[in-house]
Amino acid sequence: MEYTFTELKKKTVIDVTDGSKLGKVTDITISFPERCFKSLVVKPVFCFSEGDKTIVSPCDIERIGEDAILVRKRGCRPEPRSDEDDEE
Repeated sequence: MEYTFTELKKKTVIDVTDGSKLGKVTDITISFPERCFKSLVVKPVFCFSEGDKTIVSPCDIERIGEDAILVRKRGCRPEPRSDEDDEE
């Protein structure tokens, strides 16, 4: 399934391990030239500090529903960068 950034930023992000609301999607991180999605940036709804954000890796996403994104923080790391594209 495909989602636009506009669709994602309307959704609440919920941690399924304890049911807590992490906030709303405020940004995404992509990697170029690898052309891959790296993470969602999530901030609490009433947040005024830049430091109060959660980074959600794609492997942490359990399900994207109509109103919410369910995540389970696994602490997985993004795949190491391949230097093959730099050689071209």
